[in-house]
Amino acid sequence: MPGSGRGSARWRCWNPAPCPTSPRVQAASALTAGRVQETFQTQVLGAINSVTQVLPDMRVRGRGTLLFTTGAATVLSVPAISSVAVPLAALRKYALDLNAELADQGIYAAHVCIGRVIEPGTEGDPDRLAEACFELYQQRDRAERLLAFPER
Repeated sequence: MPGSGRGSARWRCWNPAPCPTSPRVQAASALTAGRVQETFQTQVLGAINSVTQVLPDMRVRGRGTLLFTTGAATVLSVPAISSVAVPLAALRKYALDLNAELADQGIYAAHVCIGRVIEPGTEGDPDRLAEACFELYQQRDRAERLLAFPER
């Protein structure tokens, strides 16, 4: 809707991609509320603000897709980057809750957890990851997908 201040989108992908080598990244034992709050502001509140912009239009159309990407520390224990991982775990929960709430309205939300560094020619090849995300967008059959994780 032009001029309404809202975005019109069929889909939206949220991926602010924090850098794990940033000096702002803290380990679990050194974690401060302020550092988590900074990351939470960008990662989680940014996603909520983004959804707020497109969700009304998706509800009117009865269709839409919301994809949220995170890294391995969202589902695995990586204490060295807790200042990033703790807010991303909240983002994961938000994505899963959105899907549970909105699926019967034709709106699909999914969490995509990428388990490798994104680099061409590797298991984290961006083209492979994009294809997997597009497949999720088309199939709309699961609320979470783990991509490019090492074998355990």
